Amino acid sequence: MPNEWYLNPDQIIGPDSGKELSGGIVRLSEDGKSYEFLAVVARTEATNPDDTLHFPAFAYNGLVWHMSVAAPYQPGQEQITGSWRNNKFRQGPPAEEEGTYTGQSGPGTPEEEGAAASA
Repeated sequence: MPNEWYLNPDQIIGPDSGKELSGGIVRLSEDGKSYEFLAVVARTEATNPDDTLHFPAFAYNGLVWHMSVAAPYQPGQEQITGSWRNNKFRQGPPAEEEGTYTGQSGPGTPEEEGAAASA
């Protein structure tokens, strides 16, 4: 019995904005008691793997995020690094929170990946 369902643009019916759900995944949670909707929150074109990738700003978990992937990056690469910032202000002079991340290939839940990106 499948536990994940992928949304494809040719199977989304209604006004054109509904096509934005394409690429999302509906899946049964690990505890089997609820369902989760997972989606791509930002996309950017990779024109040259020797240039840093900059994703457009996106809203996620109540904040506006800016993320980048540091060059070089290649399909199948075991690890990538990058930086992030968001609009959450920290104490002291007004400033956004910011940091870096490392992404690993292999299994992992989106919750673990999201926590690593915001650490």
